[in-house]
Amino acid sequence: MSHVKRTALLLTPCKDVMVTNTLKKRMNIQYPNHIQGIVEDVVFYHIRSIKEGKEAAELIRTYTDKKFVFTVHEEDADPDMIDLILLPVHGIIFTGHLSRYFGTILGMLEDNAFPLEPFFQTVLCKKLIRHKEKSGPISSFVFHRKACDVPLSKTEILILTELANGLTTKMIVEKHHYAPSTVYINASSLIRKFGAKDRTDAVVNCIRRGFLVPVYDQEPSE
Repeated sequence: MSHVKRTALLLTPCKDVMVTNTLKKRMNIQYPNHIQGIVEDVVFYHIRSIKEGKEAAELIRTYTDKKFVFTVHEEDADPDMIDLILLPVHGIIFTGHLSRYFGTILGMLEDNAFPLEPFFQTVLCKKLIRHKEKSGPISSFVFHRKACDVPLSKTEILILTELANGLTTKMIVEKHHYAPSTVYINASSLIRKFGAKDRTDAVVNCIRRGFLVPVYDQEPSE
């Protein structure tokens, strides 16, 4: 069986974005930076702000045969960027994850899935719950022990709660002084116990089943 090499394109309005040689090799990026016939069906468009994302709307609507995925540096991530999913895009991911999970991301796009960073998944969940409950802004999620019918260890509960509140592996390690392997092992255990596809799916599963419940900020009185 012959191996078909996938190609994709990385576009950016930012002059200071560095693309590593490894990423160039894996993506088989073509230059100059405009869409060419050699590019297949995926375009990764790097942005630093929601404004740059909205400015790309015309380009996205022009090339309807391409799947556009926004990439953003983790430090530039803004909760308001979740509104960009209203554009005809096919995902929002952190630039740092593009090289590591490139094959997985392409596979998701081929299956018509929508790759969305856990950071933005959390923002979206909070928006949906706030809209449903109309009880004011959600400040955090807490674990509802009595509602959960899945046996979890104290460490699994802690990591599940932190993931629901948007913390990354690095942030959990620094906050609780865990070894990275502890986070990975317990996160994998959560995925297995809830029959989830990934961490985000496990968190969403728990929110839907009432195992994770929102804590609301006080809404200013009118």
